[in-house]
Amino acid sequence: MAHYIVVRRLGDQPEVRSEAPQDSSNDLIGRISRFLKAPEPPRSPELEEELRSIVGYAGIWVMTDEAHVTTIASHPEVRGKGVGELLLLALIHRAIEVGARWMTLEVRASNSVAQNLYRKYTFKEMGVRRRYYSDNGEDALVMWTDALDSDTFQAALERNERKLSEHIGSAEVRLGSSVWSLHG
Repeated sequence: MAHYIVVRRLGDQPEVRSEAPQDSSNDLIGRISRFLKAPEPPRSPELEEELRSIVGYAGIWVMTDEAHVTTIASHPEVRGKGVGELLLLALIHRAIEVGARWMTLEVRASNSVAQNLYRKYTFKEMGVRRRYYSDNGEDALVMWTDALDSDTFQAALERNERKLSEHIGSAEVRLGSSVWSLHG
């Protein structure tokens, strides 16, 4: 079963803007791509505002007793502010809630920032998927946590939740009918 989380900025916080990719009209591939691309349906102003408010998203697939982190991403303007870690914590709590015993993920071999975040939560490198990423052929490190109910994992979870709440304050994450809160 898949579970996804989207983090949005609140009320009066500055809007996060994304620059549209620039392509040259002299670029043959760019012109062909624009020609072949299906037109996007018009969007309401409300939908545009909602889309601009997104600062991060994450997902897991849960299969029997294993939760596989499929994605964690945060907008470049909020990186280093705890959004990625908040998303990881929410995924961990969801995995525990649905009965997973372990978590696993793949991470780019070059992404040391993400690897360090995962290590804080007991993820350890257990293998390599050679040329895993199709965009550049980069290897992926396969990482697994300690058992989610182990003393080691629970101690890391508690310690890191406390540190994150000191850094970002309170936060609330809603996943369907369940709510997970971080108290600052």
